[in-house]
Amino acid sequence: RTLGARAGGQRLALWRLLPRGWRDTPAQRRLLHRMTGFLAVLIIPLAVSVHSVLGWAFAITSFRPWWNEELWAPLFVIAALYSGIALVIVSLAALRRGYGLQDYITDRHFTRLSLVLVPFGAAYLYMSVADFLPGAYHGQPSTAVVFRKLLVGTYAP
Repeated sequence: RTLGARAGGQRLALWRLLPRGWRDTPAQRRLLHRMTGFLAVLIIPLAVSVHSVLGWAFAITSFRPWWNEELWAPLFVIAALYSGIALVIVSLAALRRGYGLQDYITDRHFTRLSLVLVPFGAAYLYMSVADFLPGAYHGQPSTAVVFRKLLVGTYAP
């Protein structure tokens, strides 16, 4: 039994409706591959610019202690990549279990995604430490209060 037949009548009807006009011709395949490559390249600078602008907006519009750091733009980009990969892992695990796709989504996929997640986690940790150190070093009163609460006070682990 195919995956479409196992999915049920409503989903099968939806899968028949969505690819309207698709005949799997060589020209359609070339266009599909060209557009997929184009979108894959386009999404990278778009994601970086969106998260950089968001980090920059937080840094310049807030009067809270420790929120005026120059590191926020790259920190937001790293955090978005890190959480995006984690979301892919969680989504794949749910799809694998929910639809019985163990033959298609194997442990090898999770291992490889985890290997991609590790450097982003390390970069996020480095950027977080790099964000804390200058604020702790210059010792402005408002920043010192936040630093104390994070390390030994209310918000300490």
